[in-house]
Amino acid sequence: MTYFDSDFFTQTIASDIQPSDKNIDAKIDKHKGQDTYDDYLKNKKDVTRLLSYDPFEKEDVEDQPFLYSQLLGILDSSEDANEDMMRTASAISIVRGFLQQSKIDDTVAKLMCDISNIEKNSATIKSLQESKGKITSVITSLAQDSCISLKHNKNAKRVKIHGLVRLRKLKG
Repeated sequence: MTYFDSDFFTQTIASDIQPSDKNIDAKIDKHKGQDTYDDYLKNKKDVTRLLSYDPFEKEDVEDQPFLYSQLLGILDSSEDANEDMMRTASAISIVRGFLQQSKIDDTVAKLMCDISNIEKNSATIKSLQESKGKITSVITSLAQDSCISLKHNKNAKRVKIHGLVRLRKLKG
């Protein structure tokens, strides 16, 4: 026997198992359409190209389309501009925060629909809303510190002016 005949080379390790394309197809197509799946694949490919790695590979497959599309909206289209690791890490955290807020909103909506148990659910709802407020605070702070939000972006005036010029051309 050789070293490569060892058990750990023949056993499948859970972390090495990649979700099959069929599982991803089924989960995403179940909730969305083929167009959304195609967009998901394109967004994932673009994010991976821009960052040179996949920041959401460990996330739930059903959450990935949202995460990639949101992150792509924050990232700069030039690969070189995404080399600021602090800004990139902040952008990824912000996108995850948006996902958490969305899940909190969904949970609160479900709890609010259960009128018969609204009194029993009120503490949970209050706790979730407080958590959402804290997440919002973190997102705002990260966006401000990393100059991601339009309000705090160093190029905000240039972006606004460019947008107005473009809008005039479209109307004109």
